[in-house]
Amino acid sequence: VLVPVLYLLVCTVGLGGNTLVIYVVLRYAKMKTVTNVYILNLAVADVLFMLGLPFLATQNAVSYWPFGSFLCRLVMTLDGINQLTSIFCLMVMSVGRYLAVVHPLRSARWRRPRVAKLASAAVWVFSLLMSLPLLVFADVQEGWGTCNLSWPEPVGLWGAAFITYTSV
Repeated sequence: VLVPVLYLLVCTVGLGGNTLVIYVVLRYAKMKTVTNVYILNLAVADVLFMLGLPFLATQNAVSYWPFGSFLCRLVMTLDGINQLTSIFCLMVMSVGRYLAVVHPLRSARWRRPRVAKLASAAVWVFSLLMSLPLLVFADVQEGWGTCNLSWPEPVGLWGAAFITYTSV
């Protein structure tokens, strides 16, 4: 009972906080900086994750997935997109900060909101493409009734390949 309650608490606080970040960055012109473009993308990715938490909390509480195959695939895929987008946004932010500190003059043309928006779009597309295996292989497990990845045979090879693929 504790874990589902914590999931729902995190969901509520996370939705509120991230929605506020999205509103402020979109509403106020002075907030449209390069860093805030990336923060906006992180907030959107976090909102996607928060929207999946009630489903995960329910599965945790009742020990099976009552929402069917379609929502299993959707929630798993959005979770994967969120994770990858968050990682790639942080990576792009780090590269941007590195360039600003180490090569401030040469990198000035790359540190603009328009470039940040293009980089963010590329991050979302790349994250979606990398998450396609989740869309294909996520399903409700027969016998267990839980939402998980159902790799084809040989299961161990597919699982290891996916872990390697997403880690590189």
